[in-house]
Amino acid sequence: MMRALLAAPRLRNWFYGYAAPERGSVVLGHRRVYILPTRLGWLYAATLGILLVGSINYAMQLGFALTFLLAGLGLVAMVHTTRNLARLSVSAGRAEPVFAGEAAQFRLYLDNRARYDRPALLVRHQRSGAQLVLDLPAGRVGEAVLAVPTSRRGCACSARSLGAEGTSRSRSSRSARTRSRSRSSRA
Repeated sequence: MMRALLAAPRLRNWFYGYAAPERGSVVLGHRRVYILPTRLGWLYAATLGILLVGSINYAMQLGFALTFLLAGLGLVAMVHTTRNLARLSVSAGRAEPVFAGEAAQFRLYLDNRARYDRPALLVRHQRSGAQLVLDLPAGRVGEAVLAVPTSRRGCACSARSLGAEGTSRSRSSRSARTRSRSRSSRA
């Protein structure tokens, strides 16, 4: 029965969450920004859990205060990180052709239409590890150029591997990640 329901391509795409890559500028709304814990985020959560268990076991009031202060600090960092990425416009630039073995230059344009600065935006290529951190002033457009090494001939499909991350200035152990689903232009 399930196989028959998923035979329709539109229903299957909805069920599996696949959407074709978008063209042009992509505005990162609140539904496109999501928070994933990193290894340090999991360590932070485990530390909070140990502090909470220790505070309950020994009935330490200052331990409770420290635990909930640190938990609140983590939540505030997540809110600031989400605010840093929300309503940011991302568009792919033109990628020039390169030979195999050279570094391909992928350009992303980040448009900040808000009235506030967006500090510490991290743009990176997931597969190669190329990354760039930039501060984006209010009302400005920033350009991020990522040099990604190529190993073979042909189209280097990078649309799904480019990501933008925002972190709060407190360098929280959690980061908000988003993937823009825009294709880079072929040269």
